Amino acid sequence: MSQKPPTRAMRENPDLDQLKRQAKELLEAYRASSPEAPAEVTAYHRTATPETFALHDAQFVLARSYGFESWPKLKAAVYTVTECEPGKSFVWEMKATGVKVRASHVVEDRGDGHARMVLGIEQTGALSGLIAMFYGKLTRQYVSMEAEGLKKAAETPEAEAQAEAQAEAEAEATDE
Repeated sequence: MSQKPPTRAMRENPDLDQLKRQAKELLEAYRASSPEAPAEVTAYHRTATPETFALHDAQFVLARSYGFESWPKLKAAVYTVTECEPGKSFVWEMKATGVKVRASHVVEDRGDGHARMVLGIEQTGALSGLIAMFYGKLTRQYVSMEAEGLKKAAETPEAEAQAEAQAEAEAEATDE
């Protein structure tokens, strides 16, 4: 097959309901032999046929086309920012069957011209204990990756220059 499958790009604020609709649309398009659907489906699901292709297959193909290993991993990447105090803190939440995850991110001033980011994560719901038991290590890896990403972004020359300029402006304001 020489036709290259379409590559999907996640929008800036992904919505789980929209992704579910996309999976249903892909299912319908593949079953109807729409022009683009067969190339995308066969790129990630080589044994698919329109007669046996089901919603879980469409979800799998959709996840792969967005660059995720599986539908559950795609769903886990979709979250909603529920609280935000620019420059100080933000909280995101993610809901899945039987669990709600709430992650907080708070910038603490160390008083020496430096700050640190404190990350917190809380899982609640009927399946939270079971999920923590099976996915605790993966969750810790994700938190570490997020912390490294935030650290790297904060330590760019642009971020350091911006922080220095802000500190100078605050110093001038207190001198007046």
